[in-house]
Formats: sequence, structure tokens, C-alpha cells
Amino acid sequence: MLTPILILAASLLSAPADAGVYFGITPAGWHVVVDPWSPAYRPPARPGFTWIAGHYDAWGRWIPGHWLPVAARPGYVWVPGYWSGPTYVDGYWRPAYRAGYVWVDGRYDGGHWNGGYWAPNAYSRHVAAERYHAREDWHDRAEDRADAREDARDRAEDRADAREDARDRAEDRADHREDARDQREDRRDARR
Repeated sequence: MLTPILILAASLLSAPADAGVYFGITPAGWHVVVDPWSPAYRPPARPGFTWIAGHYDAWGRWIPGHWLPVAARPGYVWVPGYWSGPTYVDGYWRPAYRAGYVWVDGRYDGGHWNGGYWAPNAYSRHVAAERYHAREDWHDRAEDRADAREDARDRAEDRADAREDARDRAEDRADHREDARDQREDRRDARR
């Protein structure tokens, strides 16, 4: 009984900085849920580090937030940490340069992390080409979505035009019937 009361008190007293952290209920009981994939997620402060908020990358994929050291380390580059489910795996320092190799950044693929690695320099052209094609594919998909929206607008406009044409034809038929009635009345009046 005490646990639910403590959880309720913690949720009511938690600061807005704890957004992205919430309580869940399972058959096993209450538990804290950390959702780093939430744009609102902000962890508590960590000495010596700055929190980099989640963001969308150049290809439109959501990248959850990570920690970045405040101080630089000469000759090294910080490799950001990553999320494995609700668990944050710390980043690390890597050498800035390795003769004959190029660093290939890690990335999320469907929510799963594929770590970065050193690849032979000959591979760097392949990586650059792959990134270029991925960026080009993303732009092509965005263009296709824009074209689909434009096509949908055109179809809606065509339907509206067809409805207006049908109304005009109905008005023309009504006018024609009215003219025919008027002509019949004129002929009747002329015979009298």
C-alpha cells in the first residue's frame, strides 16, 4: 500500500524537468517508465556534462538526447552515448585520427543502435556515396509526398468542378423547362 502512495506523491511533486518519465502499471505492479524517445524527455543534471536534447537528423529520423562532456579532450572526439530501450549507454572518447581509416558514425536503425566503427579509407568513398544516396532517397520521398498532396488537392478541385458543372446543367435544364412552359403559355394565349 505504501508503494502506490509514494509513487503518486513522487509524480505530483516531480519537476517539469522529469518530462518523459512516467509511471506504468503492469500485472506485476507499479514501475517507472523512462521514455527517451519523447521530445519532452529531460534527465536530471549530470556534473561535467551538458544534455543535448533529442532532435531530427538530416534524414528526418528522431535521434533521442544524449550527454556531451563540457570539457574537450585534445586529440580525441566524443562519441555520444545511445539508448538501448530505457537504458542509457554512456558515450566515450575515441582518437580524432587513425592512419588509413575513417570513422563511420553510429546510427539508430528502427530504434536499435548500430555502433560507430573505424573503416579502411577505401571504404570512405562507399560511405560517402551511401550517405549521398540516403539523403537523395529522403528528398525523393519528400518530393513524392508533396506530389501526392498536390494530386489529392487536384482531385478535390476536379470533384468540386464536377459538382459545379452538374449544378449548372441542372439549372440549364430548369431554365429550359421554364422556357418551354413560357412558350406553351404564349401559344395558348395567342390562340385565345
